[in-house]
Amino acid sequence: MPNLTPHLFVEDLQRSIAFYRDVMRFEVTRAEPADNPTFASLKRGESTLMLSPFGESFEGWKMAEEADKRRGAGGPVSFYIEAVEPLADEYARAQAAGAAIVDPLSARPWGQTEFTMSDPDGFWWAVWTA
Repeated sequence: MPNLTPHLFVEDLQRSIAFYRDVMRFEVTRAEPADNPTFASLKRGESTLMLSPFGESFEGWKMAEEADKRRGAGGPVSFYIEAVEPLADEYARAQAAGAAIVDPLSARPWGQTEFTMSDPDGFWWAVWTA
């Protein structure tokens, strides 16, 4: 089965873990080291996500060094993820948590209802249902 797992570099790993766990209902499947994580892996249904903080060298891992050079320079990226709860509930939870709503809940002409929010680092998440 094909799989795509985005690996996002973030400013504050703990803040991002809390956002994805509490607002988007991802399950933290791995956070290492446990006492002060520098890496996290999360899952929501069949969707997976990895998070790492900017500035962590990971013992000379070239990708981390290159990511740090791009800090704050990226354009908008929008990930689409299917609702796992009633969409209105997911929207209300995002609003209650103070998530930045990029595009409000609306029916679309292509046959789905969706809204788009921004995570704490500016990555866009479109939550949808058919």
